[in-house]
Amino acid sequence: MTDGVMLHPAIARIALAALGPESGSSGEQPIDRSVQAGALDDILVRSGPDGLLGAGRHLDVVAGDPIVLALLNSDCPAVLLHKIERLNRYLHSHHRHRVLGLEVDQVELEHVSTAATPPTPVESLFVCGLYLELFSRIGCVGLSCAFPDSEAGDRDVYQDGRPSG
Repeated sequence: MTDGVMLHPAIARIALAALGPESGSSGEQPIDRSVQAGALDDILVRSGPDGLLGAGRHLDVVAGDPIVLALLNSDCPAVLLHKIERLNRYLHSHHRHRVLGLEVDQVELEHVSTAATPPTPVESLFVCGLYLELFSRIGCVGLSCAFPDSEAGDRDVYQDGRPSG
């Protein structure tokens, strides 16, 4: 059963690459969110949350995609985020990022939906990994990431180039 939410095939290829070469290709047509959800669930089962966060490292499998090339041709996070904002409707039919804060050395993003169904935590962790990889590839260093946690304060998930549990 599909929910009509479509993703750019490059996004699926990144997730499939994180599963390994036996996972195949998503083709060139947009794919349904349920197909991506299955791949992300498989990553979670095989590699845990760290695998989802690290899946963005497979960006090379789509390095020739015009959208990816445009994103990587950014000289700072503000430019990258602006490009993603403009191109996002081609990457995902319903999910977007909302910039909550942007400073020289800090970006605060929120992963949101334009539809009634919000992004799942699994989707948000995967997207976070994609952002971290994009930031790294445009030259950002010393990247870290924390997710808000209402009970215990912010929860660090990424530090110094690797997941931090």
